[in-house]
Amino acid sequence: FRAVKSETGDLLYVEVDGKQDKIYVGESLDLTLRILVKPYHDGRFDITLSPSDMWDLISQQHTEWGAFQETIEGWAEDRQSVTGERVLRSDAEGEDQVYYAYEIPATIYPTRPGQVDTGDVQIVLQYPTALQQNRGFFSSGGLAIAQARPLVENAKVPSTRVIPVPEEGRPADYRGAVGQYEMITRAHPRRVKAGDPITLNIGIRGDGPMELVQSPPLSELSTVTEKFKVPGESLAGVVEGDVKVFSVDIRPRTAGIAEIPALPLSFFNPANEKYETVYSEPISIEVDAADQLALSSVVSS
Repeated sequence: FRAVKSETGDLLYVEVDGKQDKIYVGESLDLTLRILVKPYHDGRFDITLSPSDMWDLISQQHTEWGAFQETIEGWAEDRQSVTGERVLRSDAEGEDQVYYAYEIPATIYPTRPGQVDTGDVQIVLQYPTALQQNRGFFSSGGLAIAQARPLVENAKVPSTRVIPVPEEGRPADYRGAVGQYEMITRAHPRRVKAGDPITLNIGIRGDGPMELVQSPPLSELSTVTEKFKVPGESLAGVVEGDVKVFSVDIRPRTAGIAEIPALPLSFFNPANEKYETVYSEPISIEVDAADQLALSSVVSS
């Protein structure tokens, strides 16, 4: 046998709107998947299927939702019904035709420059060609599909361009954050002896992809390393909503240290297309001299 693509004609249109002409790598992009379906009218029963009826004809088994999969699954879990609106669209002859429009939102964070990657978005719909009296599939009741043909349509990708963040003016502590962020720090205990650990918690809040946000590079900050011993590896964080929290133990090298210095967080702000750096507030601490055991006591023991 030979399989061929089912032509949709003017029955089904699928497109993705990117809403912006250009964005930077790592910047959030709001997308809208728009599906236009021409409502089926059965002359024999003089009935036009409703927006919910036409939506139910989309094959969830064979449709590929791409970047919109999470939204569809969320709606299903919340038992949220999809509503369609009646809109007009001009055909090839310039005549206005009625369609049902369905819009599905999603937010993505492109990781590389070039064309926006929305994943494979392909809508498969069983479009009726005849109805019959039955126990009732549709909301109108008493009718079911007698005959249908599949419509397959790939989404037209948005024209949004993804461009890399600039090299010029990039701070040394920049770690790829794109968006707008703020940072706060907390430490405990605040009074220790030299060499004892202090747990430093770093909280970062922002509008970018928080799972990709990294903590300030403590081991590369001379204002920190000259007074504290810090781990050399990058810190793992925990994301809670729009906040990511990092926790690390630092150890004061000597007595008399009065504060944990302000930490920098650099990011690229796409709103003004510039790099910005925010700082946490310094944390006051008290560091006493470490206990020392006299050599005579060791020898005696």
